[in-house]
Amino acid sequence: MNPYSIYSLKQKWQNLKADLLLLKNYFSYDPRKKPTADHLEIIENNKIVIEHIKELIQFFGLSKGAEISFFIASLIHSGYLSFPFTFQYSKEIRDIRDFYSVSISQEIQIFRGKGCCRHIAAIEKAVLDQMKIKNSIATTIFTDKDRSIQEMWLFLQQFHKKATYKTNHAINYIEEENYSFFVDATNEESFNFFEGKNQFAYSCIFDSTPLPLFSYNYILYNDEFVDFRKVEPLTSSQKEEIFQQLEHTKEILHSAQNLDFFIEFYVQNRGYYHNINQAHQRIEDKEQKMKEFIKTIKRS
Repeated sequence: MNPYSIYSLKQKWQNLKADLLLLKNYFSYDPRKKPTADHLEIIENNKIVIEHIKELIQFFGLSKGAEISFFIASLIHSGYLSFPFTFQYSKEIRDIRDFYSVSISQEIQIFRGKGCCRHIAAIEKAVLDQMKIKNSIATTIFTDKDRSIQEMWLFLQQFHKKATYKTNHAINYIEEENYSFFVDATNEESFNFFEGKNQFAYSCIFDSTPLPLFSYNYILYNDEFVDFRKVEPLTSSQKEEIFQQLEHTKEILHSAQNLDFFIEFYVQNRGYYHNINQAHQRIEDKEQKMKEFIKTIKRS
């Protein structure tokens, strides 16, 4: 073998070692333990916005879980929580690698002006946590499967200790002093709250198909285990209380004299949304380049 060939092989070997080291660092890197400057910027700006949402809620005197959840939903869908001042529902979103907390990479999508049920549920939880409202995230299934099949899923879950079917929808679970219920803030116009009954969530507003409730899902989002299958039904007076809370919140949201407060809130936070967007894009670009690099390595 001539000297040039030996040199060429050594060079290829050095390049391969460098590529393997880069891959090792990428897959072993945990941004929750050692966040980058962009991660830290997102964390700081996200914290400020959540605190400002809390202050706005307190300004209007809202304190109940249903009031707060409906209020957040309206801010989202009205565009007050996003840099482009609009919100687009989309399932075609790739979240960046998790950091700091499991849900933060999802809740910040709202500030970018787009998201789906998991992003809405994540920011709802973040604000409810800040307001010291006991809550969790639950996942469920929109399905046309027969009720008996859904009951079989729930039965099998007792033995498998996990959801026996892939869930496709996220909702929020809220605990008040004397009762518990679920809310779905995915759509402002059809904001929905549910009562638990016989392992299913039944809408208290719409005549819709009950949603099966699982126990062993989204546990990483929650501070403690909640067996959603055992949530008790609401009494008539409890339902009426929640309806009154929603009506009270709606009056605040639709009052012309409050419009300036919402505009002021948006202007106050637009810079923070922008910072989150820019840092998110830089992280996303780096992750995309790494994915392309991995594809190149696999082809070679």
